[in-house]
Amino acid sequence: MHEIRLPDAPLRALLALLAPLTLAGAIACGAASTDTALGSETHFLARCTAACGGGLECIEGVCTRPCSADTECTALSTAATCSAGGSPSNTAHCGISCSGDGDCLVHDDASSCEAASCVGSPALLSSAGPASAASCPTFAGGVQQPSEVQTSFDPVPGATSVEWAYADASGVYWIDSNGGVFGLRKGATSATTLRPAPNDPGTRLGLMGDADRLYWTEAGAYPPGPLEPSPPPPPGRLFTVSKQGGAAELLVESPSVALRPLGVGPAGGVFVATTDGEMNEVTASGALERVANVPSDEGGSLQMVDGQVHWLAYEPQNDQTISVLFTAIPGAGDPVRLQQIEGRFLAGRGVVFWAPEEYRSEQQLLVQHYMMLNENTGCAQPLPSVELSIGQSLVDSRHIYWQSFNAVGSSSPGQPDDLAPILRVDLRTGRFERMTIPGLDVTVTSDLAAQDAETIYVRQSPGQALLAVRKPE
Repeated sequence: MHEIRLPDAPLRALLALLAPLTLAGAIACGAASTDTALGSETHFLARCTAACGGGLECIEGVCTRPCSADTECTALSTAATCSAGGSPSNTAHCGISCSGDGDCLVHDDASSCEAASCVGSPALLSSAGPASAASCPTFAGGVQQPSEVQTSFDPVPGATSVEWAYADASGVYWIDSNGGVFGLRKGATSATTLRPAPNDPGTRLGLMGDADRLYWTEAGAYPPGPLEPSPPPPPGRLFTVSKQGGAAELLVESPSVALRPLGVGPAGGVFVATTDGEMNEVTASGALERVANVPSDEGGSLQMVDGQVHWLAYEPQNDQTISVLFTAIPGAGDPVRLQQIEGRFLAGRGVVFWAPEEYRSEQQLLVQHYMMLNENTGCAQPLPSVELSIGQSLVDSRHIYWQSFNAVGSSSPGQPDDLAPILRVDLRTGRFERMTIPGLDVTVTSDLAAQDAETIYVRQSPGQALLAVRKPE
């Protein structure tokens, strides 16, 4: 499959729930505009180039507000103060002072410290509209030779036969091939069993979490037989367990469809996708309530990040069908048509990536390169590439990471697997780097399974062990 790969599940589940989307599309600078329902707290200190939502202004590259006293800033954050303006605005504005990224966690775990001030991720679309093409910031894209940046890794104790993984500031968590759920809290030296493997066989379809709990979905076991792109059999079930341990709870069960976890909303609501393409919120009474402002998505493209959902829809154009990216806040307002794109996409906080591709038959090579859309400005731009295929990818507040290899190539039987090194691009500067990890060869059978602010968790064959790879400074 030629796609941006997402965290692995059994192959038949991936084929059914995360089918590749490869309709051709064009690239443009510009997007529709709308007010979001996220509020000023989400936009505060987000990077910007033109406008901000939530009643904020774009001052010196961040979403904030003018001020004359600290008391005018506390509604944005208890850590915010009124700072003197610098060049070019010379406007005093609300901000959070810092000496390192850790000082910014009080505001947002995706914020970082730059020039002694906390800066967040790109803001969402605003009522002021997108930037004009002439004002879109750019850095060098195209084919480049990445610079080398060295890092190190450690095995995650007890993490073998890993099927799904999830990580955040509290630790790393995983489901193994038998359905057991485990966690390694920050600072711990051994893993904790959060749910023993169930007696009945089944198919796990994802793992996610919030500040206190983990959530995962299960369906019935596939019958024995040839591999087919079909959804796993129902019932679909959503479970939860405390990160601290205790009994696992069944939150909802569907007798007719399998479920895939999507995310947890700002108000604590848990959202899932069904194999018939619907997005649903799990009610307090244990029922599935369809999200009315998100249309049916039979292609399985729904992605949810920080309470915002993205999906692909298909539109006719000049006797062909194009794929178009949409976004919405679940249950709040009409969807926003963002951008015509090509191929599968990857949503981050305020940014979206997709990978146009070119097949070169003489070289037996599939070339892909990332495009990045900033949802605040509506600006789209190419990222650097090495003219190979894009594999497993992750995005955080500062970088996008991916594995690089040739998707139409393969290792010969009995030979070592092809290498698939991890590349990354700094989303603010365009700096292009290749991670070198002494003692670890990342191959085409490896997966970038999960991440937190400091670590990428690589699932490594054979054995499906989980390795903690430190993100370089």
